[in-house]
Amino acid sequence: MPDDRHSRTGRTAGEGAGVVVGVDTMDRAQSVLAVAFDHASRHQVPLRPVLCWHPDLLASMKWRSSPPAPERAEMWLSEALAGWRERYPDVAVHPEVIREHPVAGLVLASSGQYLLLVGTTGHHGLPGALLGSVSQGVLYRATCPVAVVPTHLS
Repeated sequence: MPDDRHSRTGRTAGEGAGVVVGVDTMDRAQSVLAVAFDHASRHQVPLRPVLCWHPDLLASMKWRSSPPAPERAEMWLSEALAGWRERYPDVAVHPEVIREHPVAGLVLASSGQYLLLVGTTGHHGLPGALLGSVSQGVLYRATCPVAVVPTHLS
């Protein structure tokens, strides 16, 4: 991947570009992390696991200052990555907790990157509707290639 620096939009991946993976606090995050770590290792690029959480309404309207990310979110992300870091010591990992809606946060985090990975459970009422709102949102808005990993199989 490092040799192919152009995304599907014709933009060039930036210096130090890598893989961004959207992580949520559900058990299904492990299957997405498995694909992300494997891909980053195979292509020798850094990995940026991103956990997004919604800002509170008053802070987003600038009526009060935004508090830092909850310590438990950062702790959870660190714990979720621990085993993967041991299994893939060759992968440079740069985790981040972002105070943003998942679609907006992941699109922002993936700007100038080689790839954005997100998971989907595919559990919707309509047959054939396999993508969730986050995976659909990033597919429409991301400026780098997006891979959607089915997580209902894990």
